[in-house]
Amino acid sequence: MPTERNPWDRRPKETDVAWQAFQMYRDLGPGRSSREVAKQLAKSGGLMRRWSSVHEWVERAASWDQHLDEERQLATEEAVREMATRHADIAVAGLNLVARRLLGDDMGVSQIDANSLDAQDVARFAATFSSLERDSRGLGAVSEYAELAAQVTETLVDMDDSDEVEKVIALAEWVGGKVPVNGGE
Repeated sequence: MPTERNPWDRRPKETDVAWQAFQMYRDLGPGRSSREVAKQLAKSGGLMRRWSSVHEWVERAASWDQHLDEERQLATEEAVREMATRHADIAVAGLNLVARRLLGDDMGVSQIDANSLDAQDVARFAATFSSLERDSRGLGAVSEYAELAAQVTETLVDMDDSDEVEKVIALAEWVGGKVPVNGGE
């Protein structure tokens, strides 16, 4: 069974020097020209134009360019996936640290007294890490509830009165019980 060839591969009747010339042409990139290849190889422009025509340099180079673009796209997609996973892991770790500090654990982290918490910092950390996790997983804001959560967080950050903070937290907890998960699914 014959192996499938790429358009930019060497042609069966392409001589060594013609193949070398095509490789140079191909590798010149978007501004390539047979004139530049002729100059670099110290060959006549007519010979380069003839080889270009006979061996279809323009079409083969265009296929090469498309191939390279596809490879770059695949590499970029993979890098974005890796970045999103890394950011989601950071967000989850941050949320876990906040939760460990709030609740304590059996690894030596003692629960802090809720009265000693700075509500603004807790709200800011929770909002930041939650938003980072959602963004990293490609979810973005779910609905108008995300806007409400941002407003609540901003209110908490700006509040000085701990009684008012407690009221806002209670309201947020009540709203949280009413928020549909994943847009109501």
